[in-house]
Amino acid sequence: KILKKIYKATLRAMPLKISAVAGRAYRTVRSGAHKRDQLKEVVFKSGDLLLVLSGDWSDNIFADWTKVKKKTEGIKIVQIVYDMLPYVYPAYFVDGMSDQFCRYMEKIFRISDGILAISKSTKRDIEKFMNDYRISEVPIKVFRLGDDFAKLDEVRPRNRQIDNKFILCVGTIEARKNHILLYYAVREALSKKVSVPQIVVVGKVGWLAKEFYYLVTKDPQISKKFVFLNNCTDQELAWLFRNSHFTVYPSYYEGWGLPIAESLYYGKLCLASESSSMPEIAGDLIEYFSPNDPIQLLQKIENYSSNEKLLKDKEDVIKKTYKTTAWDDTFAAVSQFIESIM
Repeated sequence: KILKKIYKATLRAMPLKISAVAGRAYRTVRSGAHKRDQLKEVVFKSGDLLLVLSGDWSDNIFADWTKVKKKTEGIKIVQIVYDMLPYVYPAYFVDGMSDQFCRYMEKIFRISDGILAISKSTKRDIEKFMNDYRISEVPIKVFRLGDDFAKLDEVRPRNRQIDNKFILCVGTIEARKNHILLYYAVREALSKKVSVPQIVVVGKVGWLAKEFYYLVTKDPQISKKFVFLNNCTDQELAWLFRNSHFTVYPSYYEGWGLPIAESLYYGKLCLASESSSMPEIAGDLIEYFSPNDPIQLLQKIENYSSNEKLLKDKEDVIKKTYKTTAWDDTFAAVSQFIESIM
């Protein structure tokens, strides 16, 4: 969803002819054309700029093609970077993915005229990568993703036993998202005979997470505290945000952390990991915990589950002071940077 919005917004920053060319090149690579002779020929002129909204780092075809175009036709390159996670934390990815990612980033950064990063944290990771790989400095601009979400009709998920009071956790179930911390926090609560609300987890089961899912669903006591929803509609997700007691986001590391912004959009408190980009989203409007400490997380859950006034006071501050970022503002920041490169 983010990529689609960025794609639509940033195309307006380029001349019509060039945006069409860039769009065709992007769609060709993303559609799975993995052989050079399958890539459709595009025509650039000297001084044109190619805005790379993502890039295909599963192989070297796109980076090599872009390098050739820069050399032979004199185009300029701006790469958007959402995160550098396979480089920063390769253990959170399947074998070989980190190497593929780093090969792509090394090639594309060496030929880039500018880089757009979605957070200060991502910018720091980019700078470290470029230093490690001895890549010459290029301008890096941090821009904020829009979070003025469309208002949707809210629909309660059907055929699911969701309590009236529940905590919402949104994100693909994978090792990096750190759902296992929720498991240990609930185990600690049970051992102390502390009551905690039901936790509704929205997200598909991804890689390196089967052990967590097995632990939770096969433990007769723990399983009662969790509900898994892996195929929510946007309308159901809107209902879940609106009706949650508060939300939790235990991820180890993020390029941004969209569910935090979504929570604030609905006026809800989020308990989030104090790491990477996440404090950039909300500052002191939300509560933070160490992603390595289930006891600290449990204490935060207890505080806001048992003290309605404390929770309401936080929600009132969020509703009064949090300002959403319009996608038009995102476009303006991207457009301004592109113009400075041109």
